Amino acid sequence: MQQNTITARNKGGLILFLTLVYAANWNSVRKELWAQTSSAFNAHWLQPMGVMGDFSVARFSTEKIDGKSLSRHQLSDFNGCQDICNLQDIRSTGINWSWHINSDGSSRIPGRLDRIVCNQTWIHILPQSSYANLPLSTSDHSPMLLNLSKEFSGAQSLSKFSTIG
Repeated sequence: MQQNTITARNKGGLILFLTLVYAANWNSVRKELWAQTSSAFNAHWLQPMGVMGDFSVARFSTEKIDGKSLSRHQLSDFNGCQDICNLQDIRSTGINWSWHINSDGSSRIPGRLDRIVCNQTWIHILPQSSYANLPLSTSDHSPMLLNLSKEFSGAQSLSKFSTIG
């Protein structure tokens, strides 16, 4: 499974679509995710939609230190999906690097593979949205805590919307 989309509705009737991503490590398989994400966003582009999780690739070459360099092809596939869907990063706080390999000393390779992005409708409705990258614990990925802002307080329900992939 690379993604699962849920809906959340608050007491005032506002509905959000949130896709949770755990992307494959292989670029060829991630291309399927980018195509599925583009299709989902095209179908619901007027709704507030966000995508959060482990994308298994950074957006920019500066978001990974050391190790094997990110190819322009890897970056362009991910950024192309974001451009097609008109997605933007929401504000993040906490630790800078959301992932690492080799946890000890100078062999540690940090990167920003985990993030939350959303469409313009989300930004318009919830402009104060943010997320925190929490400290690493037992995983090689930092947990993320999404803050939708007080406008979305009182979420009444959270239900599975669809499973893709």
